[in-house]
Amino acid sequence: SKVYFDKDYTVDVEGIGGLFSYERQFEYLENINVSPDNPVYKSIDGVLFSKDGKKLVMYLANRLGKNYKIPAKCRKIGYYAFENVHNLKSVTISKNVKSKNVSFANAEKLEKISVSKKNKVLASKNGVLYNKKMTTLLEYPMGKKNTSFRIPKTVQTMDYVPDNIFMKKLYVPKKFTSVYYMKNWKSLTEIKLEKGNKKLVVKGGVIYNKKHPEWKYDFGKNK
Repeated sequence: SKVYFDKDYTVDVEGIGGLFSYERQFEYLENINVSPDNPVYKSIDGVLFSKDGKKLVMYLANRLGKNYKIPAKCRKIGYYAFENVHNLKSVTISKNVKSKNVSFANAEKLEKISVSKKNKVLASKNGVLYNKKMTTLLEYPMGKKNTSFRIPKTVQTMDYVPDNIFMKKLYVPKKFTSVYYMKNWKSLTEIKLEKGNKKLVVKGGVIYNKKHPEWKYDFGKNK
């Protein structure tokens, strides 16, 4: 349940063959210690960071604790840093973090993502992660238990989102154009499209793009 990096361990753990959080041999890691003489990494409260503390490299898959606040010094989060974490229920992103592309895939208990109001790149609303302008939905927590979700009116598109089995009803605003990643909301049985949306169509249990009908999600099969 623990791992130790000595002063000579400088392998790029974000790359193939490294310490990806989803690799089976590290699935139950709770803590990591790093030699103070290691030139590349350091551990802060059992979380792996770059030596200067400006990049969060990995939040261990089985780290104890339900809540985590990213240190103010952190500027960047590794894309895979929060994948497959088992215990985390809420994470708070500090004001200096500038990373938009962070995966929370298979973080099955994560219910809430909060962002400092002073952050100039990211924002959150009701535990959901967006870019600062609230035009892109970046992350909807996998463990969020709300059965309905109203996408904010300013949002136009969304990035990859992990599976969510709780959401049943989705309200889509008129500026919204994305369809592809909706397929990860596998329990959706109803989608309401705001009047005036010129890009999407909901018909017969299917939502699709008018210009590209092949971009669709057959949510009706979930009933």
